[in-house]
Amino acid sequence: MPRGLRDLALGLPIRDLRAKFPKLQIQAFMQWSEVLLERLTNRTLDVAVILLPEGNSPPASFVSECVGTEAIAVLAAKAARLSQPATLEELSSYSWVMNPHGCGGRQLLETAFRQRGLPFVSTVEAEGHELQFSLISEGVGLGMARPQLVYSSALRKQLKVVRVKDFSPVHNVWLLHSRHIGRLAPAVRCVRDAVIQYLHLKGGSRVGTHGAATENEETEKRRKKTSMYRLVELGLEPPFLPMALLAHAIPIA
Repeated sequence: MPRGLRDLALGLPIRDLRAKFPKLQIQAFMQWSEVLLERLTNRTLDVAVILLPEGNSPPASFVSECVGTEAIAVLAAKAARLSQPATLEELSSYSWVMNPHGCGGRQLLETAFRQRGLPFVSTVEAEGHELQFSLISEGVGLGMARPQLVYSSALRKQLKVVRVKDFSPVHNVWLLHSRHIGRLAPAVRCVRDAVIQYLHLKGGSRVGTHGAATENEETEKRRKKTSMYRLVELGLEPPFLPMALLAHAIPIA
């Protein structure tokens, strides 16, 4: 899975694989999406779920399916004085606490600033959401994260989401595998189904065959009864979505 997502998303696919294919040895990894693409190209992985900016597509050399979308929120310390909504021009006067290069969210932010001729300063580069949230809550800089990560953090009451007029970053969640997956095809379908199920359970949206996001009424009711209103209290707006997974399955003789 990409480093920007929680590893808890691996649980359901791994459990399903173990239940349906008990003779498979499963290896799961958490890396940046570009690294996962490289490993798929090198045939050191069988299947991966990655995040790509909205409007981007994976290489045509892979079999790919867009299975969901993921919004990203801009974060600030609770005490920070920022307009609601803010503009990128206003945010450009602040420093940022960001993932290292290779993070898709950082790439989206840097591109948005660059296209407008605005400065971007990353004062701290750090991996790990809780470390980033701690630094952001202390006023070290602004940051970015997925809404579900903010809601589940012990520091959520010390953070606030900043709505931005001219910046609404979205990632699509893609499942990829080789065109020559062979006898592992049933296992790949199992991973696919488990990831889609996970996104629905977490209140995410599914991208249909024509690219339009769809969501059934029961999912909507569950989402309203669970985390929606708490997330809205943090300044987050639905839909808030997924997590992703990378799995490498090896048949055991």
